[in-house]
Amino acid sequence: MIGVALLLVTLQFLLSYTADQLLIWASFFEGTSNPNIDLEVNMLSILLMLLVNSIFEEVLLIGYLFKRLKRYPIAIPIVVGTLIRISFHTYQGIEEIPRVIILEFVLGIFYGKYKKLWPVILAHGIGNLIYFLNQEYQWLEL
Repeated sequence: MIGVALLLVTLQFLLSYTADQLLIWASFFEGTSNPNIDLEVNMLSILLMLLVNSIFEEVLLIGYLFKRLKRYPIAIPIVVGTLIRISFHTYQGIEEIPRVIILEFVLGIFYGKYKKLWPVILAHGIGNLIYFLNQEYQWLEL
């Protein structure tokens, strides 16, 4: 499961980076400003984010929605989940919308095909870990 989660995170980051570069090239977000989010990153906040946020979002947006909307094509729970996930992440600014869409798409397609929720939860947790550690140490330009 951890290997699958790592592959999902890698795919999501590669697609997000490509989308970011295309949008920068097209000057799509020119004139908008990313809100300055000052995060207090410590072990407790990272642990809570990994556990609570990853489990909550994926159980609700993937597990629950896909089960409730199983009689519809896979695109319907992905679109509904994307809209809800975007509303959860509005504090990050409009520039995050492509990343949120890609996250929902990658995780939704995986779950739709394999019906395995734990790799999806682990992938979200690993992605959150990378994001929050990057806020502290500035490893990557995300």
